[in-house]
Amino acid sequence: MAWTFAFDPLRRRSRRAWRRFYVPAPCAEDDRSLRCRVRRLAARLGIGVAALFPVLAAMWMVGGEQLAFAATELLPGSPERVEAQFARCGERGAVHCVVDGDTIRIGQRRIRLVGFDAPEIRGRCEAERLGAQRATSALQTWLNRGPFLMRVEAGTARIDRYGRDLRAALRGEGRLMEALSRYMVEGGFARRYGGGARVGWC
Repeated sequence: MAWTFAFDPLRRRSRRAWRRFYVPAPCAEDDRSLRCRVRRLAARLGIGVAALFPVLAAMWMVGGEQLAFAATELLPGSPERVEAQFARCGERGAVHCVVDGDTIRIGQRRIRLVGFDAPEIRGRCEAERLGAQRATSALQTWLNRGPFLMRVEAGTARIDRYGRDLRAALRGEGRLMEALSRYMVEGGFARRYGGGARVGWC
C-alpha cells in the first residue's frame, strides 16, 4: 500500500488531520491529481511509490507535473500477444470482455483501444446508442477471430487520465497486418481519432 508522508514541525494538526496526511485515501477513477497518477504508475510497474520519488522529483525539476505523468511514455515496451475469447462485460463469468466499441477488459486491466472512437453505450440520442451496440458487436467479432497483438503507439502515452491502458490492436504479419482501427473505421462502426475534442454522434 502506498503511503503519503508530511512534515509538521509545529505539531499543530489534529488526529483527524494526521490521518488525512498519513493514511492513503482511495483514488477515484477520474482523479487526475499527481498523487493518484503516481499511485497508478507504481501499480503498473509493480513497485512502491517511494521508489518513484527520485525519478519524479528530477522530472518535476525539468518540466513539472506533465513530465511526471509522461514517465510512462519513457518505459520500454514490446507487443503483447493476446489469445482469448471475449464476452460482453456484465455477462456471468466474463473474465475477458468487451465494455463498448473501443474499450475492453482483460482480467483486471481496462484497455482503451486507440486510433478510433466509437459511439457511447449511454449516448445522448437513440442513434448513438444503436451505433454503440453495432460497434461493440463488431469489436467483439474482430477480437474473437483469433490471437492478436497489442502495442503502445509511438509518441503516445501508455495510460489515459482514467487509468486505462492505451493500446493499438493488430493482427497478422507484414503487409497482411490488419489494424483494428482500420477495420472499425472502414466498416462504419467508428471514426478515426487521434486525441483532442471528439465530434458528437447525434
